[in-house]
Amino acid sequence: MQKWSPSLIILLGIVFIVLSAVLPDEKEISDSKSLPTGIILDSMENQVMLNYENNEPVEFFSDIFTPVCNTGECLPVKIKLYWDLKGEYKRFEMPEGEILTKLDHVPFDRYDYDLLDEILNREDDPRTAEFKEYIDDPVKQNKDNDGDGDVSYSEPSPSMSSSKFIYMDKHDMVDGITGFTLPEQEDKFVPGALYTSYTLWGLANDPKKLMLEFGQEHLFVKYANTILSKGDRDLRKDVTDYLTTLHEEPNGHANMIATYIDTCDYERFPKLIPKLLKQIYFKETDLDTICYAQHKAYFRTRDFDTKTSLLSKWTSSYTCDYILSDIAAYLIFDRTYVSPAADMFDNKSSWPSDVAPRLIILAENLESSRPNSDKDYLLKMMMNHEDKMTPEQYIRVQELSAEIGPDE
Repeated sequence: MQKWSPSLIILLGIVFIVLSAVLPDEKEISDSKSLPTGIILDSMENQVMLNYENNEPVEFFSDIFTPVCNTGECLPVKIKLYWDLKGEYKRFEMPEGEILTKLDHVPFDRYDYDLLDEILNREDDPRTAEFKEYIDDPVKQNKDNDGDGDVSYSEPSPSMSSSKFIYMDKHDMVDGITGFTLPEQEDKFVPGALYTSYTLWGLANDPKKLMLEFGQEHLFVKYANTILSKGDRDLRKDVTDYLTTLHEEPNGHANMIATYIDTCDYERFPKLIPKLLKQIYFKETDLDTICYAQHKAYFRTRDFDTKTSLLSKWTSSYTCDYILSDIAAYLIFDRTYVSPAADMFDNKSSWPSDVAPRLIILAENLESSRPNSDKDYLLKMMMNHEDKMTPEQYIRVQELSAEIGPDE
């Protein structure tokens, strides 16, 4: 047995320490509840974080702090914003003990908070040229709010131009005390909290591109299975579109979908395949890669939703002949899916020659003689497809159908 010298052991230890300091600790990262993204929202250094649950990214968030200033008085505003993994605003939360206020320190009521959430969810930017002209005119604001021409206007809070990523002009700020509402755009602002609505919309929506780029660079590939399995429809489409760009060969989209179907971890992501099936374009359904991946998935998984989703997909789209043949054979041993499989066969213009005899064997082994049973359902389907059977096969189907009792 070779002995290592003490000096060599010390050297190896030093190398290990250096590498540990340089290389990221994957377990430490994955176990974290949140990590910084490097996206800075404004000059207050409000930064975007990434939330993790069960070692998988869930959403972006930022604990927003900004000063609110009016007539020499400044108050802090604290609010927490959340975004999905492609930067779409999701919701906000008020930290414990914190509130938002309107004109003359009036607190937001429940309606105001609901309206603010609705406003932040809108895609249309409220920061129009008309609005900026309006807030640049203190006389007009004063008339709209108290009816006289006396100017009691004070500058909102100091500039919040971005120190790193997002530029915000001198009016992109929160002022929860003064809050004039442009009459023509009242539905775009919380009454009495114009600057609050104006600024929070920018904070909630301006960083979308940066978060999407962050997701593409750090999340969409590494956590594709998680996002495609659990994300909403729009997020899944963005991810599949991005992953497709990594497959530049012909039929790149289909090949990408087929790869994820083929390599699916059914225990961790039981809903991944049903979600992926919805991403397959109709023109891709007859491609060999798609047929093979779906065929393999059907016979690898025991998940009910996955199997029924595959059968439903085949019912409404092209299905390779070897899939029809193998499904007909497999139903003899696994009869759980007789009815959805019968729908699939019913919707096909032709059957491979071995399908009819296999379905007849299946019907002979289904013991129920009740109407509306799987056996009855299967035989009624077959009775409508005499053209897909030999005369002898069709006669046998008629005999089996006669064994089913009449409807009660």
